[in-house]
Amino acid sequence: MNTPMNILTALFMFLIGLYAVKRGIFRDFPSHKPFIKRVWLISLLTSIPLSAGIILLHLKILNFGILNEQLIQSLLTISGLSLSFFYISTILFLLEREKWKRILHPFSYVGRMALTNYITQTIIGVGIFTGLGMFGEVNIGLGILISIIVLPLQMILSYFWLKHFRFGPLEWVWRSLTYGEFQPMKKQL
Repeated sequence: MNTPMNILTALFMFLIGLYAVKRGIFRDFPSHKPFIKRVWLISLLTSIPLSAGIILLHLKILNFGILNEQLIQSLLTISGLSLSFFYISTILFLLEREKWKRILHPFSYVGRMALTNYITQTIIGVGIFTGLGMFGEVNIGLGILISIIVLPLQMILSYFWLKHFRFGPLEWVWRSLTYGEFQPMKKQL
């Protein structure tokens, strides 16, 4: 089980995100552009061989016997980090263009309700994998199909929810607990 490593990886990503926000990288992208360009290039050049290694091990073109699965898991963890940096930096560059701002805008609704959507995805996953007895049975094709159904549905539901309310339901609970009093939920018209 890779749970301890996954927890450390998630903690690392949260800390990197906190650092990026504190440094103003997202708020003042133009002044950090050379740094982001280096992150983009390094993460791309790191991700390509890692991903190739995963494929070669998975297809058993490279075969290290009983170590194969552990090597795949290790490469998945490392490539997950490098690909995250690549995706984030790519999105930052895309958001400089008006066309891409319009294309990517629907994701903002899901992001504004990130906790609610994350927990909803967890409930859906638990329902599919354990409730329907499909744990360990979902291949990549079915996983993609589930994603193609769930994410757009969450975008639509988030959009309509946020037309009437300031926060997602779990975000409201979180804010209310943080401030020690119920936060106003409905939007003022």
